[in-house]
Amino acid sequence: MFQSNGKKPLPIDFDTKEGTYLPTGENQKYLSKVVGTHVRQFVHPYFDRWANVPEEQKARAMSCVYEFFDVNPRRYSKADYKLIVDGIEDTAARRYRQYKADVNAYIRDKGIAVPYRGLTTDVWEKCIERSSSKKFKRDRQTQEWPSVIETFKVNHQRNGEWVNERAAQDYVRTS
Repeated sequence: MFQSNGKKPLPIDFDTKEGTYLPTGENQKYLSKVVGTHVRQFVHPYFDRWANVPEEQKARAMSCVYEFFDVNPRRYSKADYKLIVDGIEDTAARRYRQYKADVNAYIRDKGIAVPYRGLTTDVWEKCIERSSSKKFKRDRQTQEWPSVIETFKVNHQRNGEWVNERAAQDYVRTS
């Protein structure tokens, strides 16, 4: 696709009229694939979520959008352009979630002896550490929401102390 365009960024448009801000046009089908490829190439799969990924890793992964696609900010208002960029970030977040799920499935199915393709030893060890953490195992095994009472406790304690007497009383009364 890129080579056939003389190595120039591919033209791509975004739907601002209907307010979806999704990519449109002939090249829109490539956007998610290119973003996903670069997320897998430049972002380590051991962060809890996309929001926790360091900005330098995000920037490297997202640079592909501007390298491969003509996302010209002058064609859109500032507000529209911000929503377009947010939509591209959402695509990256979805692709990152899938990447982590693939790595975790690999660990579950094939074990830890051979690293997932493309991961360095350091990154692989952090992925293993994350997948063997108590929180990760609990979430994976139960695939349920934590109890309301435990959530209340987490939200109303700071450093093991109740934030106020009423919170402590409510916890004792309901547990």
